Amino acid sequence: MPRELFAPRPLLIFGSSVLRHYLSLAQVHAALAYYHANQDGMDAQMEADEAECDRLEQVHRESGNHA
Repeated sequence: MPRELFAPRPLLIFGSSVLRHYLSLAQVHAALAYYHANQDGMDAQMEADEAECDRLEQVHRESGNHA
């Protein structure tokens, strides 16, 4: 495969600094294998996290604190 397909990309930006993380193919494979082995629990957790974010957003809107 062309090396360009695995070019690093910035993942997180904090202020003016960019945090870069490089993953090997083995790490990507391990992450995907873990996800597939634990998909139901991980999907449930992501749904719960999203619901909590929605709830907190609603609380913030209702509080009138829109900075």
